[in-house]
Amino acid sequence: MKEEIKKIKEIQDKINKLSNEKYAIEQKEIEDVQYPRIKALVGVCIKSDYDDGYYRKILDYVENRKNNTLYLIFEEFHINKEGEAHLSISSEAPYTNKEWWGTEIPLYGYSKITEQEYQREKIRMFGELALQDKLRKFLLKGK
Repeated sequence: MKEEIKKIKEIQDKINKLSNEKYAIEQKEIEDVQYPRIKALVGVCIKSDYDDGYYRKILDYVENRKNNTLYLIFEEFHINKEGEAHLSISSEAPYTNKEWWGTEIPLYGYSKITEQEYQREKIRMFGELALQDKLRKFLLKGK
């Protein structure tokens, strides 16, 4: 029985050592490759793959060294199905785990779009803010 306990401890020590080594490699990749790649996304425009009419532009990033997290700051807007137009500033931490390494946009459910498409949709959203056409149509149709 003592032999088994000793063997289990040896195996656990090896697992811990390998786990620490893996963590160090992943952290180096995140610091040296992923963070610079994500920081280079400032100015990129994206749209939701799931919520029709939901657009974002990456304005900046904030690197929180205290909790080792990089946050992206977005300008975002959308017009919901009721015709309510929304414009806001938000933040989100992009994915940095190895499954997302090398992806164009490290955020779930977003695709890159051109600045022109983003600006065109933004003008359309401001038009809705000014005229409320979709909202009026929805309200006249009845909830």
